[in-house]
Amino acid sequence: MNLITEMGAFTFASRLMRLSERLKSEVSTVYHSCGMDFDDHWFLVGYMLSERPSMTVADMASQLGVAQPRLTRMIEEMITHGLVRLELDPKDSGQKLISLTDDGEETVVELKKIWQAVGEATAELISEAHPELLEALTKMEVGLDDRSLFSRVSSRINTGEDKFGDG
Repeated sequence: MNLITEMGAFTFASRLMRLSERLKSEVSTVYHSCGMDFDDHWFLVGYMLSERPSMTVADMASQLGVAQPRLTRMIEEMITHGLVRLELDPKDSGQKLISLTDDGEETVVELKKIWQAVGEATAELISEAHPELLEALTKMEVGLDDRSLFSRVSSRINTGEDKFGDG
C-alpha cells in the first residue's frame, strides 16, 4: 500500500486521476501495439465524429463537458496528425465545424475494433472491482451538481468544524 491509498477519502481525487492516467496509458499502449498513431486523449472527439459527420466545436465542448480551449488544443493535435479538419460553419460564420478527414475516417474504422475490446475489458475490470461502480460515480457527479465540493468544504471551515486536525 502507498501513501495515497492509505490516506483514503482525503486523496480520492488524486487516486481517480492516477487510475485515469494509468488506464489512458495502457490504452495508448494498445493503440501503438496495433500500429495506430492515436492518443487516448483524442478518444471522445474521434468517437463523437464517428457517430456524426460534423459538429461545431462549441456543441462538442458542451456535450463533452470540457472547456472549449482544452478541446481546441486536442483538435489542433488531431489536425496535425491529419485526423480532423476545421471549417467555418456555413450556417453560422462565427462557429467552426469539426469533421474527420479521409485518413481520420479510415483510422476510426480500425479504432472501433480496439474500442470494442477496450470497452469489454474495462467492463470486466469494473465487474471484478464493484459491479455498481459506474452507478456510484454517476451519483457522485449528481451530488456535485447539487452541491459542489467547494461548498461542502467551505461550510465545514466557516462553521468552525475541525475536520482537518489542526485546531
